[in-house]
Amino acid sequence: MRWVLVIIYTLCIYAFLPVSPHFWDFMKRSHPVFLNLMVRGIIPAGIFIFLFYFVFILRKRGVLSYIYSGILLLSYYILIKLFCRYPAEVFHSIEYGIMVIFLYHAMKDRRNDTIIYATIIVYTLMAGSLDEFIQLFLPDRVYEFRDMAINWISGLLATGLLMVVTMDRQSTDAFKDRVKEPEAKQSTI
Repeated sequence: MRWVLVIIYTLCIYAFLPVSPHFWDFMKRSHPVFLNLMVRGIIPAGIFIFLFYFVFILRKRGVLSYIYSGILLLSYYILIKLFCRYPAEVFHSIEYGIMVIFLYHAMKDRRNDTIIYATIIVYTLMAGSLDEFIQLFLPDRVYEFRDMAINWISGLLATGLLMVVTMDRQSTDAFKDRVKEPEAKQSTI
């Protein structure tokens, strides 16, 4: 069922491609302030939500986790500020970040982290490439390598953030298990 959600989400991205130019034109004409606020507000809000989750919910304590997350979030912010010229491109970068979350959820029960992260990376790279390839055949759409690179980089950065969150949690859990083992042995003696 989890993979069904991944496929449905991916197909929704592709299904929106033919109508998205009209949607963005409508938004620019009728709601420019809302559109600008949404694009400029989504990024800071997303960063705030991630940091709140990271610090207060997961209770991360490793300094390297904060450093890696900060570098990845800063990279994501730079990607959006420097390379996303249009609101639609900002949403593309967010779409592929969400795709990473769906993919991880679909595979999180697997034991081999390398296979999980490799699959996520390959899937997002292929989905981002197909996204741009489809645009070759659509009126009012153009294929741009820059857009495909935004899709790819967004997927890679989101995968990096996911790795920081999940790997640190796994190493913390493993450490807690090792601490509990000697205590359990001592209580049986």
